[in-house]
Amino acid sequence: MTKQIYIIFLSFYLSLALFSSIVFASQGTMIKTIPLDEYVTGFDIDFDGYIHIATTSGIKKYSKDGKYIKTYGNIDYANFPTGIRIGINGNIYAPYLNNEISIFNPEGEYIASITKFGADNNKFKNIVDLAFDNSGDIYVADNALHQIVKLNSNGQYLNKIGGPEHTTSYLSAAQSVVVDKQGIVYVTDISADNSGIKIFAPEGIFIKRIRYFQHAEPILLNGSLKNWSCDFNSISLLNESYILGCESNDNIVHILPTSALTTDNFIYVGRIGNNNENDKNLLDSPRIVRSDKDNKIYILTQQGLQIFKWSGFPNTSSPKNLTSIFSILL
Repeated sequence: MTKQIYIIFLSFYLSLALFSSIVFASQGTMIKTIPLDEYVTGFDIDFDGYIHIATTSGIKKYSKDGKYIKTYGNIDYANFPTGIRIGINGNIYAPYLNNEISIFNPEGEYIASITKFGADNNKFKNIVDLAFDNSGDIYVADNALHQIVKLNSNGQYLNKIGGPEHTTSYLSAAQSVVVDKQGIVYVTDISADNSGIKIFAPEGIFIKRIRYFQHAEPILLNGSLKNWSCDFNSISLLNESYILGCESNDNIVHILPTSALTTDNFIYVGRIGNNNENDKNLLDSPRIVRSDKDNKIYILTQQGLQIFKWSGFPNTSSPKNLTSIFSILL
């Protein structure tokens, strides 16, 4: 009887060890690594699969297979694009160092600029990200204004998102924003004392904050149940059902279901990369994550823009594998 108990205990311990190893093992196979040769401030993928990369020397357009096509936008080292997003209408929106948003058509031709908002002609102070809803409305994350400014497709002010100071809904240090098909707004806040993913209803009403997420299987690390914090420097939606959370400190992009709206925490379902510096597939300081309509995942790292193929949507019991397709020279 004692021997049977020992075998059961040993089996349970080994199963926990196996689950723990899942956390640290990379799910991607790196095909090649290309060093960066200039600083990248943002990127996005248009509806035809072309990749638009914002750099300190303008916006560069690449083909689906990573071949350089052209450079467009203001090429001025004193006022370069600090990010880029593709709107629902296919136009390209790029905030610049002067905190004005330049708009280009899909071919990269300049259309107009958004320089101020509201009846008082307010100026943006520090734009960190943009997002769009299904109506084409623009969500401007400004971490100096501590709010998300909502504009219509013509740049006219509609609303602001973010609660008063000293409340959970206050956006102390907004970093990234996405909007799903239902109009739910997800904002990452990376402040030291008010961090997490903050979720707002379409009309801007605060719903909840998610600070931690858990794994589908119980994972013990150093004798304690492992919870991960939602300190993401970039987020993106994957097929409207999952949030991709880019975490530079641990060199991981986590995959979490948006079903967190009805639960206390996100439940881990998969990830790209690992936190083992000796692994050859380590993501070196991932900064920005995006996905396209074909459910490929794009990650900007120190190695370049790495593109991963999603081999099947995850469930809450078994993470799926991701395979790196190629990296782009930036």
